[in-house]
Amino acid sequence: MMSFHKAIIADPKSVETLVAMAEVFAAENKHADSLAALEKARAVSPDSPEVLRHLIVEAMLAGENDRGLEAAQDLQRKSSELDDRYLVATVMLQQKQFLPATYILEDYVERRPNEAKAYLGLGMAYLNLLYRRKADMVESADERASYQKQADDLVDKVKEIKQKRAEQPQQMS
Repeated sequence: MMSFHKAIIADPKSVETLVAMAEVFAAENKHADSLAALEKARAVSPDSPEVLRHLIVEAMLAGENDRGLEAAQDLQRKSSELDDRYLVATVMLQQKQFLPATYILEDYVERRPNEAKAYLGLGMAYLNLLYRRKADMVESADERASYQKQADDLVDKVKEIKQKRAEQPQQMS
């Protein structure tokens, strides 16, 4: 890490160095530190899709979901790459913005019909929309709460699995 600090002193606006530092912090599960380095990189290069991609992931892992969503929306405006759109949709799913996520995922599935991850996300979005629609249609407050809880539980379970994966030590290959 010392060499990164020397590189930053030599060139405080080096996006490459800031992103590399963020990656080291991320590998050490220091997501808040990684996020701070990425925010500095974003200040230097606000239109960089690479910086935004990293920032989205680290913000979500650091529990800064609103920052992740804001960066995802920024990435959506600045990149038309299909993988970037998929990343935006995953953040929207985690933030319970199911309808806009379905539009992105429907397009993704149409363009990449053999990618299971998109079908999983799309199915999750459809199921959440269905539960929420059912909740809106029932008269019983208890039944409405039950449908809303089922929808929320789906999202929470996915978040929990992602968090556990992120906390596992990085395996060297």
